[in-house]
Amino acid sequence: MTRRHSDQKIIMEHTRHAMALHQAGRLDEAEALYKHALRANPRQFEALHFLGVLEAQRGRYEEADRLISRSLKENRLSAEAHANLAGVLSVLKRSREAVASSDRALKLNPRLGEAFVNKGNALQDLGEYEQALANYDKALAINPNDITALSYRGKALGTLGRFQEALETCRKALAIRPDFILALMACGMALEALHRSEEAIAIYRRALAIQSDLADAHHALAGLLLEEGTLTEATSHYQRALAAKPNDAEIRFALCMAQLPILYMQQAEIVDRRATYESHLRALSADIEKKLITGDLPGAVGSKQPFYLPYQGHNDRELQHLYGASVCRIMADRYPQAILSRLPRPDEPLRVGIVSGFFRSHSVWKAPVKGWLTQLDRQRFQFSGIIPAAGRMRKPKLPPRCASGSCKGLCPLIAGARRY
Repeated sequence: MTRRHSDQKIIMEHTRHAMALHQAGRLDEAEALYKHALRANPRQFEALHFLGVLEAQRGRYEEADRLISRSLKENRLSAEAHANLAGVLSVLKRSREAVASSDRALKLNPRLGEAFVNKGNALQDLGEYEQALANYDKALAINPNDITALSYRGKALGTLGRFQEALETCRKALAIRPDFILALMACGMALEALHRSEEAIAIYRRALAIQSDLADAHHALAGLLLEEGTLTEATSHYQRALAAKPNDAEIRFALCMAQLPILYMQQAEIVDRRATYESHLRALSADIEKKLITGDLPGAVGSKQPFYLPYQGHNDRELQHLYGASVCRIMADRYPQAILSRLPRPDEPLRVGIVSGFFRSHSVWKAPVKGWLTQLDRQRFQFSGIIPAAGRMRKPKLPPRCASGSCKGLCPLIAGARRY
């Protein structure tokens, strides 16, 4: 045996040992051996690939992308590496690249369930929920007990509004593995949507008993506790969520708006809550201006608003100006400036668009919207009713007196569904 072959054999032994340690969860030792192998041979495929997988497990997705992409330069025929790269790209929100990488994996191995799951996740991020569901079903046709596929299938069903099916799917995953966090979170979201708050709270507490620093569980639990009026505990969970995901946009907005409860025990509490809200709002606005907030800022705006501030009976002009300025900055950073249409001709009606989630049976409808629609002179105005619904548009069902008009397309500006 030549020295070169002997060296290669030693490198492979180190890599196999690293892979065994990796599978056993001994990540630090595995990392050291992967790096040792790469010092001897920087092009060693398995070491590059699985060190990238390890980095992804630690949440270092940019580095995982770099390493797995390097490994594929050494071996383009590894379906598993293409599938793992797809998973990393999906987390990095490079969703179309993730779909393409999944397709390359499936071309090499049409029965690789993980590739179907990763493709489904990328399609969910692209808003193609039915296609995502079809890919999870393909993964489950290969392995009906794939708890990851079951959990993400539950999430997709929930997004499509099929909450009971989502709950049943997640419970199948939990019957196989009761401590599977992904299934617990999807189950909690389905229970929330079904208005089974006590069960959802129990599920989130169960998830936190398994993983105490799970930001999404703290965030979801805080929202439910806030609805029950337990502000102190809710605030504590929001703060713990932020400790795990510092400066996350949706959590920061939620914690800020949580300072505005529905009811107060006495007048002095309004003053205290108002001062606390102002403190949170000023800190949030400053961090938005400094671009320190991470995550989906427009989505965070859609998820929570200062709805109960006007109910306090104070002058809100300064606070609402501060909030509005921050929202305008967020939207200006995300979306291009609108191209205004031409002014109408003297004989042409002025087009008015009303965006609202409430076109009947709600105080928003009864107070401003109904008045606008019933009092508009139809010779002078043409209106469009638009209902935002998590990125989808639907035509409002209007009472007979207001039923004329049209429904136009919707920019995905106000969609605010939670992530996990």
